[in-house]
Parts: sequence; structure tokens; C-alpha cells
Amino acid sequence: MLIYVWLYRCSIQLFALGLQIAALWNIKARLWLKGRKKWQQQLEQKISSTTSNIWVHCASLGEFEQGRPIIEVLKKKYPDTKIILTFFSPSGYEIQKKYAYVDMVMYLPLDTPSNAKYFIRLVQPQLAIFVKYEFWYEYLKTLHQQNIPTLLVSALFQKRHIFFKWYGSFFRKMLNMFEHIFVQNESSLQLLQSIHINNASVSGDTRLDRVLSIASTKIHLPIIEQFCDNRKVIVAGSTWPEDDTILEKATSQIADLAWIIAPHELNADKITQLQLRWPNSILYSSILKDFSINPSHYTTLIIDNMGILSSVYHYATIAYVGGGFGKAGIHNILEPAAHGKPIIFGPIFYQFAEAETLLKMGGAITIKNASSFIQSITHLLNDEVYSKNISNVAQNYVQTHANATTKILNYISRRNLF
Repeated sequence: MLIYVWLYRCSIQLFALGLQIAALWNIKARLWLKGRKKWQQQLEQKISSTTSNIWVHCASLGEFEQGRPIIEVLKKKYPDTKIILTFFSPSGYEIQKKYAYVDMVMYLPLDTPSNAKYFIRLVQPQLAIFVKYEFWYEYLKTLHQQNIPTLLVSALFQKRHIFFKWYGSFFRKMLNMFEHIFVQNESSLQLLQSIHINNASVSGDTRLDRVLSIASTKIHLPIIEQFCDNRKVIVAGSTWPEDDTILEKATSQIADLAWIIAPHELNADKITQLQLRWPNSILYSSILKDFSINPSHYTTLIIDNMGILSSVYHYATIAYVGGGFGKAGIHNILEPAAHGKPIIFGPIFYQFAEAETLLKMGGAITIKNASSFIQSITHLLNDEVYSKNISNVAQNYVQTHANATTKILNYISRRNLF
């Protein structure tokens, strides 16, 4: 086992070196390094060891959305407890660094023995919560050695993961360092049991609680309502260039539709490219600056700000979720599902259990190219019964698989930590 620890520590140092090199041209790498400077001083100034503290760690923005329901319930239930939220990735930290439900947001320091010991000595958490896929050996080892209850929530395991390989003993050891693992589905639980990890139970995915909360709130978006103007609307969320190419072909061939496009990346170059693809388009930000603009005069509305996509799905006739033509796979299909919308996405979805389940249940549609996208839209628009059935299956799936947050909070309450 010592050789595995040595190799792990070497890989961490090589990773840090690679980031320093990448930072010469990569913005995210620069943010990653800059955000971790003077982290000790940040903690010393903001966190007191005399208070009850909870540490929640998320890799990025997607994992944060899974941890968010737990954080918000914990803060309401234990208002005097301080919550420290850490991120691994800039895409999570930069967007949520001012998140109101926690007492501090920061980057997770590099996983070295000294960093882990110093961080945990300063924070002294009564509880640590890791979300979904985060396995940092030095932090988990230090938490375990100090008998600090550590939970993994909304975890999802597949047979291809290293834990289930003959050479995965080092990573299996990390699983035993968690007091309890809350998994999303039965297949994940069975995989853990197959390697004798029994400190686990099925809770479901906490994202379902989050998307249901958003859908039930029904935020009023006047600009979106004016744009829709009783037209049938396709909302395309979290799109990448590959998605945009397909959307562009569809907009040129299907008449009498309005399109709302929310790109995954919001940099100036990306927005300019979208405007060139759709000449008869208007930016959401342009209407915010000038309310004399009538958005219904345009066929395409480009969402160029963060934070409203989940509510925009409420106005969709059909939802298209991007990412399914890239290596990372599709983005969040649960948001439109919670709103009861027929969902379409690309062919790369095999890492996403909810996508596979909804397809099997008849609650979603996958496409391979622009032609199949156009056919799917046409079918949904021309067959109301077909469209309604798909919508109902998707919405029922979200509703019947919710309440993961309650199960996790009940466990925490039974521990009497606060």
C-alpha cells in the first residue's frame, strides 16, 4: 500500500506542475492557481475553531447543485453552525463564491499531507460532506484518523470505475474512510457490496429535490414571456458548438417556431458566434438594458447571463439539452423534466443514469444528427398525445425519485452532531 501512497503523492505534485505550465495560456489553470494562494490566511481570518463547523466539498458547479439542497436545509436547521464550502474547479468557485447560505467559499487546497492536516486543524469540522465523485486521499485519511464523520452523497458508481478493478485496492481503501455513502441507485449499491463496502444505502439524487424546488417556485420572467408571445418555443440549454450546428440546421428548416438558446460558455467570442449563426436574434442582456425592445419581433433569443436557465425551461414547448455530442456528455436533463417538458438530447449520455432510465421509460428522446432532431421536433409538434406522454413520464420520474435530501438529513440528525 505504501507504494500506492507514494505514487499518489507524486501524481498530485505532477498535476500541480502541469497546472503551472498550463497557466501560461489557460485561463482556468490561472484561476485554479491564483485562487489557492494564501488560503491559510483566508481560513484563519474567517473561521473559528470555537464554533460548530461543517465542511462541504464539491468538484464543480454540477456537484454543487447536488450539494445545495443539503447545505440550505442544514443552514436552516442549524443556523449557528458555520458552513465552509470548497470547490476543486474554477467553474464552480467563480460562479458560487458569493453563495449566501454558507459562511465561507474557497478553493480546496492541493491534496498533500501538510495541506490536509493544516486545513482540518483550522476548520475542525463536526461533519464533512463530499459530493458525488470526490476522492482525495490525504483529506479522507486525516478526517478518518481524527474520527470526523464524513459522508459521500449522491454518489454514482459504474463497473468501469477503478474501485472495481483488480488494481483498485488503493481507491477501495478510500471508500472505507467514509462513515456512510449515499448512492443514487440500486446498481451503485450492489457494486459497492460486491467489493465488501457495506457502509452505504440508496438515497437517490439530491438534484431532484433542487429541480423540483425550482419548478414549483415558477419564477416570473417577463422578457421570456414577451419573447414567447404565444409561440411554440424550443429551449436549448447548455449548448456547445456541435449542438449549435444542429440547431442552426433545424431553425432553417422548421418554420413558425421561436428558439431560446442558452450556451454553456458565455464568453464574448461565443456570443458573437451565436449572433452570426442567427441574424434575427436578440441578446437577453440587450433587452435588460433597453426595455423599449420588443423581443417578440425576433425568432431567436440568446441567454447571455447565468442563473435563469432552470426557470426558462418552464416556458418551453420542447427542451433540448446540450453536451450530447461532446466528450463530457449531456448536461442537466432533470431541470426540464421537473417542468414536465419533452426532452431531446444527443447520443453521448451513457454516463448519466437518469438519461438511460428516462429513455427506457419513454420519457426522453435521443438524436444522432440534425435530421433526427428535425424529425423528433416535428413528431412532438404534430402529435400532442405523444408529446404529453413523454412529458408526464419525465415529470413523474423526478417526483417519485425525490426526497434524497430528507434521507441524508435524517441520518445526520440521528448522529446528534449539533
